[in-house]
Amino acid sequence: TPEAAALSFDSSGQRLLVGKVSGRKSGGVQAFDLDSGAVVFDHALDLLRRAEWPLRYVDFSPNGKLLAGPMRTDPQTVGIWDTTTGELLATARNHTAEVRVIAFSADGRHLATAAWNRQPGTRGELALWRFSNTGQVASLWIASTSSPIDCLAFSPDGRELCAGDRGSEPVLLNRIVDGRIVVWDLATGQPVRSWSAHRGRVQTLAVSPDGKMIASAGRNLGAGLHIWDFATGRLRHALQAPPQVTVVRFHPDGSRLAVAGYEGSVHLWDPLTGQDILTLRGPAGQITE
Repeated sequence: TPEAAALSFDSSGQRLLVGKVSGRKSGGVQAFDLDSGAVVFDHALDLLRRAEWPLRYVDFSPNGKLLAGPMRTDPQTVGIWDTTTGELLATARNHTAEVRVIAFSADGRHLATAAWNRQPGTRGELALWRFSNTGQVASLWIASTSSPIDCLAFSPDGRELCAGDRGSEPVLLNRIVDGRIVVWDLATGQPVRSWSAHRGRVQTLAVSPDGKMIASAGRNLGAGLHIWDFATGRLRHALQAPPQVTVVRFHPDGSRLAVAGYEGSVHLWDPLTGQDILTLRGPAGQITE
């Protein structure tokens, strides 16, 4: 049965786009009419299915016209498809490890990718690409990272890229290490600041629409939800998050922060004050993204 690896609305707001994956064959992209629920189109793609959570390896462009993800036939290569036609427009080839995290910039012109292999002590790779109107992908830079990256988010002005990593490699398997947030300068491909963010890996992060805050959550139980000052890395709020947060997102006007956990609940916070506003309870045991 196909699974949803990514969701998005198209630019008209009338269709729901689903990046679907399957364990035995290529994935695809579907569009559903929001009024009727009817399938508008369903295209098969050479899209990889990954088993590990959270699902960060497939992403839609902000306008829903493009879908990017590692190719089933070559997990080190990112395919970029036209969602309406299912046509493979371009491929991004520069990684020497399997691509595991993908993020589009707010204008849809840049793509960030993180890659790593599953051997103990592995390092990571972080790359930036530019996507042109003619369908060409250019590699701007690729950098080695000391720790595998699990999540990415562009700053609203498109000048910096935030990466959440797994921290230093533990000597013993039962030792908890600190995951970091690292901010990269997109023009130079160099890290400009970083700080320890959570016990265990940084599972998810998001940048506020005004570019003043970063919200992040850790993988381990009790790692919490943290809100940081974007410019300095100073901790603004340490909040009690639901178990094992999978995603954090700011409202477009920045007034609310939405947090979803593995048990299916959605929590809304005021990011400026740290006040818990509302909790929407999901059915117990449901895994949500």
